[in-house]
Amino acid sequence: MQVLRWFLAYKGIDEGQAEEIVENAVGGRFGSWIAPDVPVVDAVSSRFARGVGGIR
Repeated sequence: MQVLRWFLAYKGIDEGQAEEIVENAVGGRFGSWIAPDVPVVDAVSSRFARGVGGIR
């Protein structure tokens, strides 16, 4: 989640908006220190893409 927030900050996204985008995309979907299953990665990446879709 931190890396995604850094990415959004680098792209100039407001901190509050970045937090919301990341939380909506990732929030609670990954277990601690284990590789996620492919369907989980697909779902999170899709949510993240939708979250930043309208931001330039």
